[in-house]
Amino acid sequence: RGIVNQVHQSANPIGKNGQYFYSKTYDLRTIDLKVKLSGNDNLKIRRQYERLNSILNTDEPSFLSFSDEPNIFYKAQFKESTNEEEISNSIVLTLSFICYDPFKYSDIKTSVGDLIRYNKDFETYPKLTITLSSSGNELKILHVEQQKYIKLNGIYQSNNRIIVDMSKRTITQNGRSILTDLDILRSRFFSFKKGNNTLSINIGHATVSEFREVSLWFIYSIIVMNW
Repeated sequence: RGIVNQVHQSANPIGKNGQYFYSKTYDLRTIDLKVKLSGNDNLKIRRQYERLNSILNTDEPSFLSFSDEPNIFYKAQFKESTNEEEISNSIVLTLSFICYDPFKYSDIKTSVGDLIRYNKDFETYPKLTITLSSSGNELKILHVEQQKYIKLNGIYQSNNRIIVDMSKRTITQNGRSILTDLDILRSRFFSFKKGNNTLSINIGHATVSEFREVSLWFIYSIIVMNW
């Protein structure tokens, strides 16, 4: 869980020395994890292998966490393993995971109200739960600092619960999808960025925001599994 490599976008202008720099992005990351399997006999070692194979069998990147960062998660996909050391009834493996998304994520944070203070350097896409206290035929959810908004045209009544998931791009009203209400020409799903994030909603409401903090620093660790 070390330094994340960067990918640079550049060009070779004709007649110019060096290269022209356009931008940079973060590369995928790999996490190599040492695991020790141990047991009283070969049968129990085989059971450890079976258990480990079951844990690693995921169809898509899944949250991976470590004891030294108990509330931090990586979106990791297992790739391969290598045997580094084998002693009687004890085997040390190195498991290699790929994080196509290089960032790490906190557990879910909750903020109540229309002013959300976000302290991390990398943006996060929240889930907004809006409980209406009045009615209307248009619902507009504006992010004041970014001047991006979600605009819905429909029938919205007091006590309705509107959930807008900015990451999954879903919108529901009392559990029913209302994406057909979305003004797709003007609406933009928005993120929270570092600093103040102020929401302005044109119908009386109460707002709860849920999001994960996104960052990049890491620590090395070793996991031991005993049967």
